[in-house]
Amino acid sequence: MQPLRLQPKIDLERREEGMTSSPPFPANPSPLGTRPERIYAEPMGEMNFPPEIRQWIAARLAEGYADEADYLAELVRRDMAHAAQPESPEEIAWVRAKVEEGLASGICEKNAFEVLEEIRTSRKARRG
Repeated sequence: MQPLRLQPKIDLERREEGMTSSPPFPANPSPLGTRPERIYAEPMGEMNFPPEIRQWIAARLAEGYADEADYLAELVRRDMAHAAQPESPEEIAWVRAKVEEGLASGICEKNAFEVLEEIRTSRKARRG
């Protein structure tokens, strides 16, 4: 299986001061005498995915993503946005209340098959 090669995109990452490797092009001073920030693109290298993931990525590329790196960058952006949104106090309170409710309800003496049968029976009764 060929590894997936991730190529750097045109939108370059900002380089932090103190890093030792040089950017792919010189940082020329501006006419005002100040140097612009150095920017660079660092290739990610290769990633090996199982066939089903490679097929999924290929399908997403067919839907309009420019390349594998574009699709993976979008997934990372979504993950970053999700991670940046902490749970609200209301959500935390709701989860805690549900945990307390579950603990207070005690241990169920029925086995899983009996519980599932009760659920099926009550659903049939509601449907009529």
